[in-house]
Amino acid sequence: MGTRKEDDVEIKRVWVEPDFRGNHIATEMMHYLEIKARELGYQRAVLQTREIMEDAVKLYTGLGYCKIANYPPYDKLDGAVCLAKNLSFIS
Repeated sequence: MGTRKEDDVEIKRVWVEPDFRGNHIATEMMHYLEIKARELGYQRAVLQTREIMEDAVKLYTGLGYCKIANYPPYDKLDGAVCLAKNLSFIS
């Protein structure tokens, strides 16, 4: 079973309207969220998406996120994928 730690921040609901996709908006949002989380003292960012969301999985893995064991409540959600990124190197 996956676990979340006290110094983890969970990123949720990153979404770009279809008409605006392809403009690197999600990438910029993620970079901003990671920098802000690090400034606030978080050591790791975690998130959940679904296998069927192939573009999202590609975005997150391209940004350095690695698959981890699904943590609650996603450990019981069919098709869920949990990912994490160490924020130690974010400045």
